[in-house]
Amino acid sequence: MHTASRRTILRSIAALLAADFARGDTKHSRRFPFVQWDVFSKVRLAGNPLVVFPDARGLSDEEMQAITREIHQQETTFVIPREPRVEDKEGIRVRIFLPTKEVPFAGHPSLGTAMALQALWKERNLPLRKVIRLALNVGQVPVTFRQEADGLLYGEMEQPDPQFSSAHDPSAVAPLLGLQSGDIDTSLPIQLVSTGLPYVLVPLKSRDAISKISIDWTRALPWLERVDPDAMFYSYTLAGREKNGTIQGRGIFPDGEDPATGSASGCLVALLVKQGRLGTGEQILIEQGDQIHRPSRIYGSAAIRGGKVHSVHIGGYAIQVASGEYVL
Repeated sequence: MHTASRRTILRSIAALLAADFARGDTKHSRRFPFVQWDVFSKVRLAGNPLVVFPDARGLSDEEMQAITREIHQQETTFVIPREPRVEDKEGIRVRIFLPTKEVPFAGHPSLGTAMALQALWKERNLPLRKVIRLALNVGQVPVTFRQEADGLLYGEMEQPDPQFSSAHDPSAVAPLLGLQSGDIDTSLPIQLVSTGLPYVLVPLKSRDAISKISIDWTRALPWLERVDPDAMFYSYTLAGREKNGTIQGRGIFPDGEDPATGSASGCLVALLVKQGRLGTGEQILIEQGDQIHRPSRIYGSAAIRGGKVHSVHIGGYAIQVASGEYVL
């Protein structure tokens, strides 16, 4: 067969296969639409990216994990629709996966998933829901919405009540972060706190110190394992709060830096309220992600009554940047 003829045949086969794929004619294909949102940002290509599968019925646990590995972002969420009467009572079932495992709770996936569902309902001419209750592995997490005058939608989740655990020595923690003991703000404790996921919250004296963090994971991971097998560091500084009214946070994990860590932000506002550095119900703005060119803005507050911290609220904005489908 002549080379030219062979090329013509190969092109024809490729065209047919492409047409079949586009029409969904492959015998065993299953299609799962997804949307991608940038969370804790008003603008695209900032904040923390999140891929949401609005209807994951038919996907196995192994497939959800494999898809999340392929997407390779911090988290991916899978919505499992149920009967309306069940969702009204128990919430909308959502599962959250990291590339390595499923987690019971995470902040930006909770807000981003609720935002994505609102947008999909709007496309179907359904009214805005003031509250969406997500049924996560950690339990129900309500997300409350308000439509603002400029047309933007603001969402705010209520996280589980915080659990305060061990406090730690600055001289032991600072070297793990590549810092000096003098970089630690000793007016606040280095403390393990969880509102669904545990974080060792590390207060720093300055924004310069937070920019210098360089975690030695060969030493940090064994240390964290002893503290809590699921714990990670979250560093922050109150420096500059009096000037611009914001706190700066930074979450660096073994697989990379997180542009916005909503779960850690909930732990942080809970600790600040407990320590009397934030008033009960007072809202603060947390800046994160600037060091990796993904600026994120997280709003947080908590309340305290009888010495017990409750009503941990974390909120912000989100915007859609992409959509598509997986064919399995």
